[in-house]
Amino acid sequence: MVTLIKESGFCDGVRRAVDNAEKLHVNILAGQKVFLYGDLVNNTYVMQSFFEKGFGYIDPENPESIKAIPQGAIVVIRTHGVSHHVETELIAKNAVIKDYTCSKVKRIHKIVEEKKSNEYRILIIGKKNHPEVIGIKGRCTVPVHVIEKEDDLVDIDLSGKICVVTQSTCDVDTWKTISSFILSKNPDAEIHNTLCSVIENRETAAKEIAASSDVMFVIGDSESSNSKRLFSQCYSVNNNTFPITSLFELRPKPENPPFIDSLSELESKHEIAKVMQNASSIVLTIGLTASASAPDNVIYAVRDYLLFKEFIGKAKKEIEAAARNYFDDYRSEAADNSFVQSSLDSLCYQNEGGKRIRGIMIKLGEKIASHENNDNYLPIAVGYELFQTSVLIHDDIIDKSDTRRNKTTIHVESAKNIKSIIDISDNNAKHFGLSRALCIGDYGFFMSYQFLAKCKVDSLVLTRVYNFYSKILAITCEGEIMDSILPFEKISILDSYEEFERTVRQIYEYKTAWYTLAGPIMLGAICGGANEELIELLKNITIPLGIAFQIKDDLLGIYSSEGVLGKSVLSDIRENKQTLMFGFAYKNATVQQRLLLDQHYGKEDADEKDLEIIRKLFKEIGAKKYAEDEIQLLSDRSRVLIANDMIDNEYQSILNGLINYLIGRNF
Repeated sequence: MVTLIKESGFCDGVRRAVDNAEKLHVNILAGQKVFLYGDLVNNTYVMQSFFEKGFGYIDPENPESIKAIPQGAIVVIRTHGVSHHVETELIAKNAVIKDYTCSKVKRIHKIVEEKKSNEYRILIIGKKNHPEVIGIKGRCTVPVHVIEKEDDLVDIDLSGKICVVTQSTCDVDTWKTISSFILSKNPDAEIHNTLCSVIENRETAAKEIAASSDVMFVIGDSESSNSKRLFSQCYSVNNNTFPITSLFELRPKPENPPFIDSLSELESKHEIAKVMQNASSIVLTIGLTASASAPDNVIYAVRDYLLFKEFIGKAKKEIEAAARNYFDDYRSEAADNSFVQSSLDSLCYQNEGGKRIRGIMIKLGEKIASHENNDNYLPIAVGYELFQTSVLIHDDIIDKSDTRRNKTTIHVESAKNIKSIIDISDNNAKHFGLSRALCIGDYGFFMSYQFLAKCKVDSLVLTRVYNFYSKILAITCEGEIMDSILPFEKISILDSYEEFERTVRQIYEYKTAWYTLAGPIMLGAICGGANEELIELLKNITIPLGIAFQIKDDLLGIYSSEGVLGKSVLSDIRENKQTLMFGFAYKNATVQQRLLLDQHYGKEDADEKDLEIIRKLFKEIGAKKYAEDEIQLLSDRSRVLIANDMIDNEYQSILNGLINYLIGRNF
């Protein structure tokens, strides 16, 4: 169960600043210069989006920055506000000032500006180097002190006229402690509570959720004061609290606290995985909150991702438990046949340990179609997962792969075992291994059909399920045929690039999109009683996503590692795999780069040195970026279609989480 706290994300002041600043993009498109004075908000993701749109930047820590901007430029004042001195400098440059200082900060400015008598001293409770505090100091015309902790008051004369204000995002306990001490020394001191109530209310709500959750996630920037404090407040009641920075990797990695800087790290962080797997409650409870500077798209992306992770966690357990039961039944029936028993053991072992994404898609399709009323998907999901394992057994032979799911492949393991038992030549052992693997793969295909028969739906629905299942198998095999032959019957990339690209995309659609996403979710929808309109919608959502999934696989096949992938990263190069990324690289390479591609890509004994050369070439030519852009384009196309009334809101979120899972993964 994922609980997103309502009091999450942009506060009113931040939202106003960001929305108004984004409107200035039209000025940039019209040729005007628009500058942000400092970080508009303390969020790297938000700032990155502004820089990508062409906004300039004035560094508050560099006195020469303002002098460098052109006369008449548009300058956006950040939510934290600025000093009188900065305003004066901007006016001298004839800047068009867009002041988006938070109204609560403006109130603090007004309070200190009114204290013009030299009899007054201003005390600001807050962080000395925080931009808001710097701006407040710059509004004072009388002596001012910044107080971070109670000890800072030791050498300060607290007698006479004292005005005390507080950084709006200051810790409540710090404000209370310091204010009480000041009043104990000077009961007449003016104490202004300028804390932002939004921040206080958010922390209170977040702590309540954190205290009752197995795991808590806090979204915010590693440089944001209120993000750090929100994390600290949640951590104080739940040690299983983890901060998330954004959706892209930051360089260098931030520290203290160790913010998660990409969604894929939710997969790879051992301490998080351990907590989520060992939760004491039957249903894992996840709390989610976000700082006042965290944008909506990041918040909802994380929420959707966690909802999908929750969905697949439960489905995976169901599928694996059912698969074990079905295999046990088969073992019982073949108890007196050692040959079959041995093959079942190999098949069952190879079938374990997968991500179960296809079986999960079947459950998702059924839930979408039945509006969560049906629960008949398990036999179909188990059968489909077995079909996948069987395809992979054959695929490993085609690809000459030694490992799958971090295990030795069946044809390699069988050859090794037979040599340890009898005196046999390497060639004969290899042939035995291939023969046994092919038979076991075929056996898995036939078993999958029998598993489907266990589905408790009426005969008409079961007939539709069988017919559609057969269609998926046929389409998958057609893609496999094309993929196997293309490297040997090459389409000239230089002479017929459009034909090459069209053929490869068709392979991606048949072999990956249909087989991994579209086929399973439509199959599940049929099981759930879907009409043709919904089935077509699910197809249109998942086909482009499936192609994006395969392009991501191609990227990982070059830029990941064997430990992460569970198979060799050299296999794509060695088998001369014809991918969109390779095609783009070959088409756009210089003569010298093309010679290097010919020399190293498709090399049967390619090693790590060859891999590094290919990695460098793909990046230099722009093929890596092309692949990344295609993934984004295709996934965005899917997202647009998800927002449809035929799909309940919960499952719209889960589908969006699926996209985040597939394109954000590093595995």
